[in-house]
Amino acid sequence: MCRYLITLMSMAICISASASSIHVAQVQANPGDEGVELAISLKNDKSLSGAELLIEYDYSVMTLDTIESGARLSGFSDVGYYEYSYGKVAGVFFDITGLALPADSGEALKLNFNIKADAWVKLAEVNITEITAVDEDLELEPIAVTNGGIDLIGVYICGDVDDDDIVNILDIIYLINYKFKGGTAPIVLESADVNSDGTINILDIIYLVNYKFKGGPEPDCLHDKGVFAGKSNPAKRLKGDFRVEQVDGKYQLITEYDDILKGLELTLSIKDGEVELTNFCKGMEMYYHQSGNEVVVGILDPKGDGELSKGINRIFSSASPFEITYMLGASKSNEPVYFTSEPSNLPTEFALDQNYPNPFNPNTTIKFALPVASEVELNIYNILGQKVKSLVGGHLEAGYYSLVWDGTNSGGVAVASGVYFYRIKAGEFTQSKKMILIK
Repeated sequence: MCRYLITLMSMAICISASASSIHVAQVQANPGDEGVELAISLKNDKSLSGAELLIEYDYSVMTLDTIESGARLSGFSDVGYYEYSYGKVAGVFFDITGLALPADSGEALKLNFNIKADAWVKLAEVNITEITAVDEDLELEPIAVTNGGIDLIGVYICGDVDDDDIVNILDIIYLINYKFKGGTAPIVLESADVNSDGTINILDIIYLVNYKFKGGPEPDCLHDKGVFAGKSNPAKRLKGDFRVEQVDGKYQLITEYDDILKGLELTLSIKDGEVELTNFCKGMEMYYHQSGNEVVVGILDPKGDGELSKGINRIFSSASPFEITYMLGASKSNEPVYFTSEPSNLPTEFALDQNYPNPFNPNTTIKFALPVASEVELNIYNILGQKVKSLVGGHLEAGYYSLVWDGTNSGGVAVASGVYFYRIKAGEFTQSKKMILIK
């Protein structure tokens, strides 16, 4: 029974309650490809006398080369198509002899596109925006439409490192996992180089954090069709210093930079075993991943608020000795700060520093440096020259050391206020300094 009458090509028709479907395929191609074939399939539950449809595509990305009948329309006498505006194609098919298209499914149309070489979208959409089909009883046959298009290989959304078509916190976490936790690489590596400096590092993570949570600029991957720009490091280099000290039997990384840092990326080399790091950076997370003797470390706040203050900062400690082979910082303006990695990271001469604080109560820190491995003695004496306590007695490797004297003697009893001396002997090197305990 007819629901209501309309006209199609001067024929009176009415709406039917049955349903069919038409499907636009989704295929892959590269920018610059020609003759990319895209099929449109039709499944009709009832025999059809004819249909007309409107197809729209992204003309800024591709042009339509040809449109042909598929196997299902090969027997129809009247099949026509015309492009009546850029990106829009109208098509119609019917048979004046009364031949109907039997209920079945298969390819109805074949569209061939030429992709522009500078195409820069992930999906070049091809959509059927209007369709009217008539069955043998001159009733409208409802058609469910599934649209598709052409996926362009190597094209990406800048910053969308997890390839889900949106830039969000998931991309930040994905990039952290990739860089510092041994996670999977981005499907398109170039999508992670959001500051377009030709490499993926801590600066890209901080850039995304600033964009999502601090009102920073949008990601800007300026590569040519997905190829790394390969830029060299900038001529202007911001530089910071670092050293490794041994404190209470553990090895500490200490940095010094004259401004705020928003993050650090570094690589450690260890001799053997599994490394365990203790984070000293308040308000910042530390991520690290070990592969053999190499450990990659990242330190940042995923929300963008945490930072390392200007000056000297203690970064982390390790029970195992390590060597820094690479270190990069992100400044507050997200510029690279290069920390020079010297092969040894060792002092060039013996030294005994003045204790700090001085005067003190009850704790004070004593630092010393060994350019070579040595047998070391470090003792505390009172003003009469009597030994109060031994802080070090034995073999130490070359490096920087920091010890705390808690104002007690060798028996663990607190000593009286007064003047004390600490003296180091390391090989042929000896030196003494005075300190004052005030209670």
